[in-house]
Amino acid sequence: MAWLVFLLFIMGGIYLLIKAQRKKPKMTEVERIKEPPQSIVTGMTEEHIVRLAGMLDPAIWKNPPLTVRFALDWFRGNYRAFELEDGRAIPVPPDYRDVAKIILRSGTELTKEQKRGYGIHLNAKVSTSAIEHLTQQGLRDCVQEAQTLALAIGAIEHSLINLHDWKEWGEKKVGFSPAPDACPQCKKLKKTYAIDKTPIPVLDTHLGCRCCLVP
Repeated sequence: MAWLVFLLFIMGGIYLLIKAQRKKPKMTEVERIKEPPQSIVTGMTEEHIVRLAGMLDPAIWKNPPLTVRFALDWFRGNYRAFELEDGRAIPVPPDYRDVAKIILRSGTELTKEQKRGYGIHLNAKVSTSAIEHLTQQGLRDCVQEAQTLALAIGAIEHSLINLHDWKEWGEKKVGFSPAPDACPQCKKLKKTYAIDKTPIPVLDTHLGCRCCLVP
């Protein structure tokens, strides 16, 4: 009987040990990073900004390059530092929904009458900033348009920073990995490329692309 109790005790200890190892690291926000880490500066350049702006519909966006720069500056200026249980601090980019909000909610919120005039849903949180960036046509679907742009900026920054880091680590090639529901255009790009010649999701594909690069 004693050996059975001992065996159960050992098995319980092993179970708790495995469970502890599988436990996700706890992250605690410690500060908002006012000056982004150097690696973030390796993201989008003016060339990338112009290319992304060229993908935006001018019938929807009043000044695409200006809006991309505006959203990118806010994106980079609102990284947060999270501390792991082991004491390491890691930078985390802002959520794309927060980036979209800054495009739509800066300034004074529109009145219900103004929203009706622009064809905006009366419950949508939209302020005067949206009028500066979106045409009347774009204002009808302002939330979706702003989120699409915010997702594009986050995806491009993520890919460019990863490519920079992989080069630093000595990687020579990367793979283009299509999303599970990728379009035919992206499926054709599935292969391994020299790290300097790989297509970049969104920039070299399309808005809304959810494909990724893998080392």
